[in-house]
Amino acid sequence: TSDKHLLSLAQPSSRNLLITGSTDRFVSVWDLRDTSQNISLSLPGHLAPVSSVAAHPTAPLMFASGSYDSTVRVWDARSTKQALFVLPLPGKDGEEVESGKGEKVRAVDWDGRRLVAGGEGARVVCWRVDERGVKKDEVVEA
Repeated sequence: TSDKHLLSLAQPSSRNLLITGSTDRFVSVWDLRDTSQNISLSLPGHLAPVSSVAAHPTAPLMFASGSYDSTVRVWDARSTKQALFVLPLPGKDGEEVESGKGEKVRAVDWDGRRLVAGGEGARVVCWRVDERGVKKDEVVEA
């Protein structure tokens, strides 16, 4: 149990973990085997509520989060100081927008290679994520 107001959850390939996003701006990792504590790890970084989380389909400790602060963040639970990557949702003109000044991220999904996010602007932004890093792939207008 928790007093957090959860907005999103995802279960990674490790069935013992649960990833949540909440209104307090944290991404939380829950170890479902440990009944003595609610949350095993809280990851700060977002500047607004975390509206969506998505687990990597095969890497059990990697996941992504989307927030009302106009960013998508890629995380590795073994690296708790900060997100591995911070991906700002581009503005309508394709230019980078200052965090919190653009469209809210409403949904994220990750198939392991392509990370996608959708926001208030009726667009889907795609990034390619691999061992070399992250590269913006395309923006699809609805």
